[in-house]
Amino acid sequence: MKKIIFLMILILSMFQLGCTNSGDSEDNIIYLGNSETWLGTFTVSNIDSIYYNSLVIQHVFDEKTDSQKESIGKIEYKLIGDDMTFESSFPQNLEGTGYFHVGSKTSADFFDIEFKDSMKLTVLWNGKEETIDLVRLK
Repeated sequence: MKKIIFLMILILSMFQLGCTNSGDSEDNIIYLGNSETWLGTFTVSNIDSIYYNSLVIQHVFDEKTDSQKESIGKIEYKLIGDDMTFESSFPQNLEGTGYFHVGSKTSADFFDIEFKDSMKLTVLWNGKEETIDLVRLK
């Protein structure tokens, strides 16, 4: 089940990149990774010198045996790259099918960010912690 969800997000992300107008791969960057309990996706799009960032954290669970977000409760996260850090200011609720999404935008003219091959996403919930290596798609 986990592999199917991971593959679906990977295919959708690649489809999204294929549908963009820009031929420059640096304009659209995708990082993906998963652990025992979580799936993480971080995307960055440079549109008209603005970085649009999107982080999605999805709870991976077996629908037949897990009660999903009721057992997870609120989460906190920290995404660390060489040139950037994003983290929650307070515990966040999961939505819908057990996901959390946050987005931001930053001027590319004021920040010279080098996007490396991987980032670390740490998720905390119910006194537990998992760290996921998010790997950049080439």
